[in-house]
Amino acid sequence: MATPNTQLQTLTTNNTISQMMLKINELVYELNMFFGGSFDYILPDGIVSDTNINASANISDLKLATISTAGKVLNSATSANTSNFPSTVILRDGLGSFSANVVSASSLVVGSNMLVTNLNADYLDGFSSEYFASNSNLLLHTSNVSNPHIVTATQVGLGSVTNESKEIMFTAPTFTGNTGSPAITIIQTGTGNAISSNGFIVTANGDLTIKDSKINTELVIVDDTANNLIYSYNINTYRTVELLAQVTDITNLEYQSTKLLLIHNAGNVYKVEYGTIYTVDELGTFYSDLTATNVEVYFSANDISNKEIKIFATMLIS
Repeated sequence: MATPNTQLQTLTTNNTISQMMLKINELVYELNMFFGGSFDYILPDGIVSDTNINASANISDLKLATISTAGKVLNSATSANTSNFPSTVILRDGLGSFSANVVSASSLVVGSNMLVTNLNADYLDGFSSEYFASNSNLLLHTSNVSNPHIVTATQVGLGSVTNESKEIMFTAPTFTGNTGSPAITIIQTGTGNAISSNGFIVTANGDLTIKDSKINTELVIVDDTANNLIYSYNINTYRTVELLAQVTDITNLEYQSTKLLLIHNAGNVYKVEYGTIYTVDELGTFYSDLTATNVEVYFSANDISNKEIKIFATMLIS
């Protein structure tokens, strides 16, 4: 083996600086082997390149120094992101902001002198109430239905609606809604039965007129077997009438239901009775008659016990 001195002379004559440094380190290794010493190796800046490190070198993190100089690691070399992505480093955008789903904190500083020390408390300790409402105050506000923001009818599109109470709307002699088609008219008892071909009318006694038809009910009590008048209607106003009659024997608690269909011309009334059903025995029969002004419907009971008769009538205007 050549002596170290001979190798050094050859090194300085035939090699570049980079090669010299590598050879020097080889020489240091041989010196350590030759003399049993512990001379230090020399690795100047720029001597070790990527090609000098084997891909399987597996250098331990413990042998890497901490990078403490600003700007030595670019954001592009990290997971930093301004958007809401999991398991990434937060990167502020150009305005200094970032996105996040949930931020957990035990305190919050806004500006230089507004500090919240207990975010979960009902009362935000030390923080100005003009920025945050306590939970109790928030519940009080959301449950307040007395218009705390003083919203007007115009603001919600009701500027053309009159501000009337329910009492005024439904007890005044006449309340008319939409004046177009269909119209709604509620007429108080005693003001008459107006017929409208433009919608429907509800009277205070419960009669309902819908364009060319009318619906109403009657309740009659009969106490003998004679011919009892239970329903009548004007021959000039209505032409076709359907009656649903429910008869109750008040004493014996027995029942009968019957449907009647009636139509008339100038001299006669025609009746069809169908759908009769009863619990034990038939409680009576129905028949009709025509007078100069009305069609009249009668009930003849089979016994003298009191009978309650409820009528639901549907009538078509002549």
